[in-house]
Amino acid sequence: MIAVTGLRSGTSLIMQTLKLLEFPIVGYKFHDDFSHKELNPKGYYSLPGRETVYGLKTHYKGKAVKLGGAELFQTNHDFVKKIIVCERDRHQTVNSIVKILKADYDIAEIEPTVENAELVFDININFQERAIRKFNKPIIRIRYEDITTNPEVSIKKIKEFLGLRSNINNAILNINTGKTLCQSLL
Repeated sequence: MIAVTGLRSGTSLIMQTLKLLEFPIVGYKFHDDFSHKELNPKGYYSLPGRETVYGLKTHYKGKAVKLGGAELFQTNHDFVKKIIVCERDRHQTVNSIVKILKADYDIAEIEPTVENAELVFDININFQERAIRKFNKPIIRIRYEDITTNPEVSIKKIKEFLGLRSNINNAILNINTGKTLCQSLL
């Protein structure tokens, strides 16, 4: 299983990228636990919290799964083969977390302040980095700013990391948009 981890840092974009590269992913574009289409209209490709909150109990062998830091930390390390860590400028991430806290206030009951968003961010990073050390699996770190400004380079790194052979340099078209693979992600 490939774990894609991070918080409001491009995890959905990576899941969409993997899907377009025809790498099998697990997760729903939208689901009842997290259906805020306005915050990510192209989809999240995550599992409902009831399936991940205490770590994965199902081994999705050969597939990519998006997990937050605590979810990754609590997942059986034998399930995880490699980890894709998504990173983003802290200020942008915190602002994005505030938006999610506002949208999910009725569920999370966390006041949507910058201070609380910073705490959520720090807790997620702490669990994420502890999981990485504990698992001792191959990892790759992809910066949100890099994949949005120069997607070809980031996608090439992901392909090499996962041993994928599809050629993004050929004009791979998204049937729905008529755009190249990289254009359709942004």
